[in-house]
Amino acid sequence: MKYSLILLAGLVAISCILACGCTQPAQTPAQTPVTTVQTPPPTTLPVTTLVTPVSTPADIYSLSPEPTRALLAYADITYQINREQNTKTPVISVIINGGPGLGLIKTVAVKAVRPDGTVTQGSANHPGMGTSVDVMGSPTKDRVVIWITLSSGETYKIFDQNVLFATRGG
Repeated sequence: MKYSLILLAGLVAISCILACGCTQPAQTPAQTPVTTVQTPPPTTLPVTTLVTPVSTPADIYSLSPEPTRALLAYADITYQINREQNTKTPVISVIINGGPGLGLIKTVAVKAVRPDGTVTQGSANHPGMGTSVDVMGSPTKDRVVIWITLSSGETYKIFDQNVLFATRGG
């Protein structure tokens, strides 16, 4: 008898709990006022992969190269700098060729300073052999700067020189 009374009390309690949930009216979400704000149309900017043109005054970024910092032997890499021969698109490509420090590189960043002071920048994260970072140069002479950031967080400026636009002999 005691067990049936306890069982009956339990069933009544569960029925009450279930009934409470079923008798509540459905809640409607609160209405939020809608405010219309007119925004100006977006400005369309040219988009190119890994190249970000930044216009700055010539006196902030000069064409005068500055000292560089050599990588330690275990972190050294090899690279080459190529110039596109087309005067309409004078792209400067920095190509990572390898080296003992290739696996230690977190980022390679390239900056080109044109004679008019315009700066273009590009970068690549965790570059591998053959990775190319392209920046837009000028059809004359550009200052090219290459930075390497190691996985330890240390940053080295490994190249800072003026690179001439190569012309083909006639």
